[in-house]
Order: sequence, then C-alpha cells, then structure tokens
Amino acid sequence: MRNDIYKGWRNVIRLADSACIICSFLLAIYIRRNQNFFEGKEYQTALFVLVLLYIFIDKLRENKEDKILSRGYLKELSSVIQNQGIVILIWFAYLFVVKESELYSRLIMINFFILSVSSIYVARCYIKLLAFIKFKKKGEARECLVITVRDRVEEIVDNFTKKQGWDVNLVGLI
Repeated sequence: MRNDIYKGWRNVIRLADSACIICSFLLAIYIRRNQNFFEGKEYQTALFVLVLLYIFIDKLRENKEDKILSRGYLKELSSVIQNQGIVILIWFAYLFVVKESELYSRLIMINFFILSVSSIYVARCYIKLLAFIKFKKKGEARECLVITVRDRVEEIVDNFTKKQGWDVNLVGLI
C-alpha cells in the first residue's frame, strides 16, 4: 500500500480513536458518579493525559509492516485490547504518582476500558469498511496486470491478494 495513503488513513483512525476515548471516559465518569464532566478540573486533566498517552503509545507501537487497513478482525481486536491495556496501566501509574487515584474507582477504570475497547474496535471496523469502499468502488486503486506461467497462477494470485493493499486491483493474468 502506498505510504501517503496509509499515513492519511492512519491519522483518520488515530483521530477517531481519540474521540472514542473521550466519549468512553465521559460515559464512565457519568455511569459511576452521575456527575457532569465539566464540574471538576481533575477530570479534565485526566482526560487530557489519557488522550496524550494514547497518541504516544499508538505512535510507539505503530509497525511499518503491519498495515492497519489490511489487518483482520481478530488481529484488530487484539491490537485495540493491547493498546488500551497499556494506556490504562500507565494512566493508573500516573494517577498514583500525582496522588489523584482516590478520585477514580476500579469501576470507573473497568467501565472506561470496556467502553473504549468496544467503541474503538467498532470505529476502526467502520473506517476500514469506508476505506475499502473508497478504494474499490471509486476507482482510486491502481491496476496491475500479472504475467506468469500457467503452473504458478494460483500461488501468485494468492500471494498477490495477501501481500498487496486495497489500493491495487488485479485486472488480468497473462
């Protein structure tokens, strides 16, 4: 997949993930405390730290060979759970260090984890679907003609479809 397209979609996914984290945090606070988010400055600081942590961890864990648009559903769920698990652990350590951990119960943390994992996973699957439609249906994909011998046709087509991204259409075999 072309790097410019990958980086563009990666930024869209990162923005959607940040929005999901914000919504999940607000909902987790509301579920537990039945309190408006804007009443306390400590909640705003924690939310800011959470979003920065997510962006930092996501940037560190970004792998150049592991293209986010070509991952399967199970691998995507595993990646989301790992990222959010690391975010929660570092956030808990931060709260402990700055001595604000008494404001957040385990229920808030568990609710936030469950809500954020589920919302991020759904958002990513939806974005992948939109990307797939955009590449395949709108004609923005590059076209490729494969020249090979008859004995290796199946192997080459299988390898081609597995290794190439969504931005390449196989138009013919010779």
